[in-house]
Amino acid sequence: MIKLFKNIKNFQLVIIAVLGIGIGSVILFFSNDFSFKGFFLEDNKNVVKEVIKENMIPLSNINKIDIDADSADVNIVSEERRDIKVKFEKAKDSKKVNCDLKVAVNNNSLDIKVSNNKKMFNIISMGNSEKVTITIYVPKNYNKNLNVDTSLGSIDLKDINLDNVICELGLGSMSITNVQAKNFKCNNKNGKIIANKLYTNSTTINASLGKAILKEFTGALEMDMGNGSADISYVKLSNNVNIKQSLGDVDISLPKNAEFYLNAEAKLGNLESDFPVTIQGNAKDEDKLEGIVKTDKYKVTIKNSNGDINIKQR
Repeated sequence: MIKLFKNIKNFQLVIIAVLGIGIGSVILFFSNDFSFKGFFLEDNKNVVKEVIKENMIPLSNINKIDIDADSADVNIVSEERRDIKVKFEKAKDSKKVNCDLKVAVNNNSLDIKVSNNKKMFNIISMGNSEKVTITIYVPKNYNKNLNVDTSLGSIDLKDINLDNVICELGLGSMSITNVQAKNFKCNNKNGKIIANKLYTNSTTINASLGKAILKEFTGALEMDMGNGSADISYVKLSNNVNIKQSLGDVDISLPKNAEFYLNAEAKLGNLESDFPVTIQGNAKDEDKLEGIVKTDKYKVTIKNSNGDINIKQR
């Protein structure tokens, strides 16, 4: 095991922590997508719901599902069916819903839009009046493209095989379970990204404020994290990895038989590797670890400005 440690004064750590919290709070407060709603409402999955509206759309010739949800949770479910069902629900005990659902097919694209009729400055709510969910039931043989954009809500994607997936979140969490995609991209301004069994050719993740956890993951990875931790566990290393972290720890687990060129740097933190590394460059750099693990078949690059880097064997 290789360990690189740096002596950091407690005062410096306190200053960094205060700055990180302050910056994160400013980003969260002044973001166009900010609302207190996300902090006061319980998990929508545990709420008793009633259906407001349902739509059935034939699958024929549809090669993209485009979802624009202003302030709704979005669930994508794959099942044995021939058409696409769109179900719009609200909390059963909510007094009213200030959202509209529009569904249309345009140029082989199924466009689903949930718009909020309330003004932005009036959406601060501590009740259930705004809690809405849209669930899209997709045939198992649908394997084309999916775009999801929600300003104030979560995205839940499971048991599906697609070409291209693009997810945009303003304030909410992203949950991924047993998903295959050629190209996967997720941008989350404020919230966590949790994936279990995400198999891709290439994955791009950008998160401003929140953690990212990828379990049982495969694919080339481009990850840019702001304030929050990153935890990645690879089933198989068969592509390059590039992780950039501003504030938070990076933990990455790779198979014992992985072969790669490692370029890791923890400017203000500790750096550990379970893999024996044939050092390249200046071995005296306390905050860097660069070298070859068996061969340089793939490149693993990790840059962390403030936080630890832990490279583990699994």
